Amino acid sequence: MKLILFSVQRKLRAILSMSNNAERGTALRTLAQELGCSLGSIYELQTGKLLEEEVVRRIQDAAREERDSRLWWVAFISAAAAVVSALTALIAVIHAKFIP
Repeated sequence: MKLILFSVQRKLRAILSMSNNAERGTALRTLAQELGCSLGSIYELQTGKLLEEEVVRRIQDAAREERDSRLWWVAFISAAAAVVSALTALIAVIHAKFIP
């Protein structure tokens, strides 16, 4: 399931406000899996404790990548609109010069 950046940030804020560490860790791992984040090396070797900062960073990076991957559509549509506008202007100039 693809999530947009704002809903990810909202979910992340809600997860981080949880007081129960076990529930917070489970929710972070679930959100990371939804976004397709790698879950390797997210535990401290000595204690086995979840590295929340690392998981949060990976979640934010994945959400940012998802958002950035959609920006090329905006650029493509903008370029297409510019071409249409230029062609329209060219047709108007040709029409005005050669057709009285």
